[in-house]
Amino acid sequence: MQKGLDLFRTASAMAVHASQRINQTAINIANADTPGYRVQSVASFADSYQAAGNTALLQTRSGHLQGQALPALGAHAALAEESPNGNSVSLETEAVAAIDAQREHTQALTIYRHGLTLLRTSIGG
Repeated sequence: MQKGLDLFRTASAMAVHASQRINQTAINIANADTPGYRVQSVASFADSYQAAGNTALLQTRSGHLQGQALPALGAHAALAEESPNGNSVSLETEAVAAIDAQREHTQALTIYRHGLTLLRTSIGG
């Protein structure tokens, strides 16, 4: 039953995406002193979700209004100044990216938890 609910599938995908972001941030921080290392990043969840398709709003009745897509919030690009050894890692930028990934993960878990609460309430438990 749970696999048929898009809310749980989306929350799970968001948590996995946040995990990928924090892993990439950790790799960037670990290579902060590696000569020639270039910062790598994971696309935002919104971009990944849109690339996967199925982002159109569902219209369950003909009288419902068609939704308009919200403007995409661009991910803040890291314009790190390159160090003399060719490394482009900025520890400050990576710290902000880690906090943002942690916030995304917490949001995914909150959505999942509220979905479970709603499901339990609807079946009387």
